[in-house]
Amino acid sequence: MAERKPNLKTVSLIVDREYPGYEQALKNLIVEYGKKLELVLDAEDISIQKIGKKSEAHWLAYDVFAGRKKAGRVIKLHELLKVLP
Repeated sequence: MAERKPNLKTVSLIVDREYPGYEQALKNLIVEYGKKLELVLDAEDISIQKIGKKSEAHWLAYDVFAGRKKAGRVIKLHELLKVLP
């Protein structure tokens, strides 16, 4: 579950399986990044699955990349650098 103070919000994340064998490390990074954003994330709410090119998520990401849609959230490099070890 993810909570943002003061508004409570539940979030479940599905991450494309791009790096087999690193799933737990990726979940840990996401949880730690969430802490920096004052979110309470549970690793159990993060699912790593093969999304595939036929999924809606793949095409949404592709459309954002191609400039046909606007991203819901853009994470800047300086934001990543704050949370990466």
